Amino acid sequence: MGLIHKQVTVHFFSVEVDDKAVSKIVATFTSLRKLGSGTDVVNLPQSRYLIHYISGNSRLDGPLLFWSTVKERNTWQVRTKQDGSLLTLHDSNSIVGDTSFYKFDPARRVLAAFTTYPATGYLKALCSSVFQRLLPRSTSFSIEYLSDDQKITQIKKWDYYSRISIKLDTTNIAENDDKPDLIKALLSFKETFGGNTISVTLNSGQDKLPKQDVTETINYLSSSESCESLQVAGGMYGNEERILAINLKYAFIKYRTFVELRADQKHIDIMDADRVLSEAFISTELPPLSP
Repeated sequence: MGLIHKQVTVHFFSVEVDDKAVSKIVATFTSLRKLGSGTDVVNLPQSRYLIHYISGNSRLDGPLLFWSTVKERNTWQVRTKQDGSLLTLHDSNSIVGDTSFYKFDPARRVLAAFTTYPATGYLKALCSSVFQRLLPRSTSFSIEYLSDDQKITQIKKWDYYSRISIKLDTTNIAENDDKPDLIKALLSFKETFGGNTISVTLNSGQDKLPKQDVTETINYLSSSESCESLQVAGGMYGNEERILAINLKYAFIKYRTFVELRADQKHIDIMDADRVLSEAFISTELPPLSP
């Protein structure tokens, strides 16, 4: 039987959390691995997903935490016969959805993850959900896409934004992505622009652009291949307003590879996922450990 090559893009995240919390994450993860099947079902208002805490086989020094999630599709899943009649799925306790895989390095506070879901925007949200399960509710933490471009860090610290220029290739934007309001607004004008490319500049004039909208847009585009160019103005430096141009295709750290699948294989198995994430850590130049 022939083989197909599935492209995989591993995204890296930085996790800001204190030392005590990291110890708690490792201890809780280890305990869950030892109890039962090491799985946890999370019920949300509109969907649910299953977390599977896995014992990885990393070749890296130091313990890496490895887990997967399956996010349920928000549709009524059915089987159909050739005559068009419909049947329910036999196992009503299972979850029909898309798999994502994660590997966390507690020492570096770095998380690597990839998904088979066509929209990658929800990866960050699922990362946060797992850490919420592993930590006490009162513990504060944050997860951000890992960048080696200092411009990203600078822009997020600006006190205001006055202008943003974006050029998007809409063929790389999934319809079922959870998009920020600014991207939704741009896509609503797609027919006006014609074709698959949108190029627009939003100027606030005397007012300021909503800071949350700008930062959410940058975060969203960091997980997408859709942004061809981005320029942001704002935040006074001396008597002049700052202007920075960013190439988001290269600003955020990613690892790309291929996984060989049989033609009849419907999913990436755990061993392949473990190998891909281990190789991502080995092959990617990550920022040095904080002193």
